Parts: sequence; structure tokens; C-alpha cells
Amino acid sequence: ENVTKSRTVVVLAGAVVKGGKQDRVLGQDLILKPQSGKVSIASFCVERSRWTKRGNESLQAFSGNSVQVSGKALRKAVKGGLGQGRVWQEVANEQTKISTNVKADVKANASPTSYQLAVENKDLKKEIETYKKELESIIEKHPDAVGYAVAINGEFSTADVYASQKLFQKTWSQHLESAVTEAVSLKNQAKKDQKVDLSWQN
Repeated sequence: ENVTKSRTVVVLAGAVVKGGKQDRVLGQDLILKPQSGKVSIASFCVERSRWTKRGNESLQAFSGNSVQVSGKALRKAVKGGLGQGRVWQEVANEQTKISTNVKADVKANASPTSYQLAVENKDLKKEIETYKKELESIIEKHPDAVGYAVAINGEFSTADVYASQKLFQKTWSQHLESAVTEAVSLKNQAKKDQKVDLSWQN
């Protein structure tokens, strides 16, 4: 529900909301006009088994969050509506791949199945910042850009295009962090002098 009187709210598919009885990922893009009233939205659990209060978080509401799910298979499971079981499976796969590449277990003691807590891991965050320092300012060099495409280890991963430059700029940080998280999870598959495979364009 958008309770504001003058601001339009944009919800991105793949956005993770934190807290409540379990962390969830939203399954569709949604635009909410001011004073929208309550609107249903598809979601999946990205934290298996928890149905109780966690720490100091609110049980009645989700907290704001800027994280989007990462990994081609997990995004496909969420946005393609492949079912809760598949989403849980891909969350576990992402946790394993990230742990391998940061050389630390990213599963949090507070909730080992939580995707959100996994991507808050300090070792992962350190890796992410290294990439972001190099890539974050790209958007400033291309102020007319309305979208992006990502290739990791030479293979196409994802792309998004917006009708509005302003909206793209507002969402860029979320997209970049998701892409970087995926890149970290696949770092051990990188090859020296890797070339980008653009055959997907044909």
C-alpha cells in the first residue's frame, strides 16, 4: 500500500523484504500510485523454516531494504514463478557458491537459511565493495543511459531497460549490487583473458 499523497512507489521484481515472520522476495514489478489502497503482490520465502520473531526486528512488518536476489537461476525461479521449492533450492545454491568464493560460510547463525542475512556477510560485503568502487560511477559517464546488461566470465547474465532515465538512475545501485554478488559467486569459474560471448544476440 502506498500511503503517500504525492509520491509514486515502484516495487522491483526480485526485491527482498526483511523481517516479519520470514524474509521474502517480491515476484513482480509493481507501480503504486499515491494513496493506492492495498494491492496484492506475489512473493516467495527466501528464508526456510522461520516463522517467529528474529532479534529486534518487527514481527508485524517488513523493514525497508535495497537488496535484490542475485544469480541467474534464482532470478529465474522468482520472476518465472517456478514455485517455492525451487526458490529455496536456488537460495541454498547461491549460499554455497558465495561461501566457496569468499572462503567463508555466509550462512548466519541467526537464521542459516536466510538469503538476506547471507548477503549481509562481512566477507562478502568486502568483496562487493571492491567491484563497486570500479563500476558504480559508470552511470555518471552515461547520464542518458536507460538500462544495462551484465556479462560474467564472458557469458550473458541479465539486462534491464527502463522508460525513464531517472528511474534507472534510482535503481542502479540495487542492480549493480545484485550483479556484483553474482560475479563473486562465480569468481572461481573465471578464465584468464576471458572474452565476452555475444552469440545470445542472434
